[in-house]
Amino acid sequence: MNIKTPKIFTLQEVKSALPYVKSVVSDLVSLHQQLSGMNDKKTDNYLHIRRQMELCRKELHSVGCHIKSEKGGLVAFYWKGKSGIAELYWQLGEEDIYYWKEIGKKNLNLLPNAIKKIEFSLHKLKTPSM
Repeated sequence: MNIKTPKIFTLQEVKSALPYVKSVVSDLVSLHQQLSGMNDKKTDNYLHIRRQMELCRKELHSVGCHIKSEKGGLVAFYWKGKSGIAELYWQLGEEDIYYWKEIGKKNLNLLPNAIKKIEFSLHKLKTPSM
């Protein structure tokens, strides 16, 4: 059995991979929705959708990320944080990487760049337009 060592990303590598990952995850979520709505699991269409989903999973695996939720489009990337290996999280619909979590812990943490983006967005809301 050949066990592959997981890829450890930098934040910049994750950001570079995001456009492709967004596309694949979007397809995977759409396929998951189609599959969830099907009652007959013996049809050719059902089997075709399952194969397409497996291809999406393989594409994400080849990038080095792992799917946490096919329904919600949540993906994680292994990342070297300050206290060791952690996971960076991205979810379908988000513009950027905002969250990280220590492996084995439950709480998500905001990345410093996410805090700045949130503060900037709030500042824009408070600033009266001319």
